[in-house]
Amino acid sequence: MNTEPEKTQEDLPRWQAIGCGVLFALPFLAAGLYIMGISFGWLPADPEAFIAPRGIVGLAGVFFVVGGLMALLHGVGGRAGQKNIVFRALNSLLGFAFLLLLGLVFTGAGFGPGDDRAVEGGMSIGPLPISGGLGGRGLFGIIGLLILLVMSVGLVSATYAGLKTVYHKIRADFTSDSGQTEQE
Repeated sequence: MNTEPEKTQEDLPRWQAIGCGVLFALPFLAAGLYIMGISFGWLPADPEAFIAPRGIVGLAGVFFVVGGLMALLHGVGGRAGQKNIVFRALNSLLGFAFLLLLGLVFTGAGFGPGDDRAVEGGMSIGPLPISGGLGGRGLFGIIGLLILLVMSVGLVSATYAGLKTVYHKIRADFTSDSGQTEQE
């Protein structure tokens, strides 16, 4: 019986945590760059092999690159980085880009040009099948729109919270300055 506690990321030396973050991020970055390369024509590819529009495939590659950058940021920044305002701003920007790209890929696959037979399937909730002519592409499009809606609500909420914080700081500074002026 082992009585030693399990090691967490905080117990690892800093260089090992960075190495783990980099090793985790590399496959995502490599896959995304490869997909972008064949989609945007930087690498040779058979044009007949594409069943989706090149733009949507390219966005999927960018999606993987952003995911790799997110993993790299968390691996390099660690817990200490979460207190840094630059880390938080980059994290928020990458999170916004991640959701935006995911929503665009799903929406493009659902409503964009392409063969309707390329995506087949249905949906069920437990033993109850759901049909109604929606099809696989329609389901992709609806999921994409929902992702974009959630991302938009989050963006508006974060913007409102940030502006509210700035307003309260400016108001507090203004009232403290005017109070000192009146006392003098």
